[in-house]
Amino acid sequence: MLDVGREIREEHERLASLLRRLQEDVAAFCSSWASLREELRVFKDHLRRHFELEEEGGFMEEVLRRWPHATSRVEALRAEHERLLREAEDLLEASGRATEGQPMDAWAATCHRFLSAIREHEWRENRLIQEVFCLDVGGGD
Repeated sequence: MLDVGREIREEHERLASLLRRLQEDVAAFCSSWASLREELRVFKDHLRRHFELEEEGGFMEEVLRRWPHATSRVEALRAEHERLLREAEDLLEASGRATEGQPMDAWAATCHRFLSAIREHEWRENRLIQEVFCLDVGGGD
C-alpha cells in the first residue's frame, strides 16, 4: 500500500507541475497576445498618418506635377492605401475574435499576407519615386 500511496503522490506532483507550467504559458501567451494587438493598433494608426502624408501635399502631388503621365500609377497607389487601411482594421477586429476561439493560425497567415502587401506597396512607391526624382535624363558626353 505504501508504494501505491507514493505513486499517487508522485503522480499528483507531476500533474501539479504540468498544471503550473501550463498556467504560466497561458498567462505569457495572453500577455504577448495583448501586446501584439496593441502593436497592430499602433501600426495601423501610424500607417494611416503615413498614407495621409503621402497623399496630402506629399510625394504623390509632386510626382503628378513632375510626371503627369504617372496619374494611373498614383491613383492605383491611393486606392491601395484605402484597401490596406481596411485590411489593417479587419485584422485588428479579427484579433479580438481570435482570442475568443477563432483559429489563430488563420489570423497569423492573414497577418503575414497583409504585411507582405504593405512591403510590396512600399516597394512600388519607392520605385515610382526613384523613376521620377532620380531618373537620369542626361544626354551623355
